[in-house]
Amino acid sequence: MNADIQRTKAYYASGNAEPCDCTYCCNYCIQIKDKYPLAAEYLSELGADIEKPLELIFYDDPPNGKIHYYSCQYVVFGTCEDDHEYKTGNVTFVNNRDCHPYTGIEEPHFVLDLGEIVLDTITELKG
Repeated sequence: MNADIQRTKAYYASGNAEPCDCTYCCNYCIQIKDKYPLAAEYLSELGADIEKPLELIFYDDPPNGKIHYYSCQYVVFGTCEDDHEYKTGNVTFVNNRDCHPYTGIEEPHFVLDLGEIVLDTITELKG
């Protein structure tokens, strides 16, 4: 992997990386940094902000009060090997080559996918 850390930081600081404001994204953003600090640290080392995912794919588990985020995607500027895989704690990061939303970015970049993340459903967010 050859990440352009400064360019990635600038992207996340620019406002272009804001997550949507749906209940599930809000739930994720409120809890992720505290519940998965090693994942947050790894993304931060690459210049990415764990609280600003490109896309979240999840399933709700209401009887257990959990939400399972099995795909959490982040933009990183630079290049990455197709088979990149990195594990920290119980979270695995992989290069998501072609199963993510169109980024509209014309500079060299890639999408890191991490998962599975399991978080509590915050009562105030339940709708």
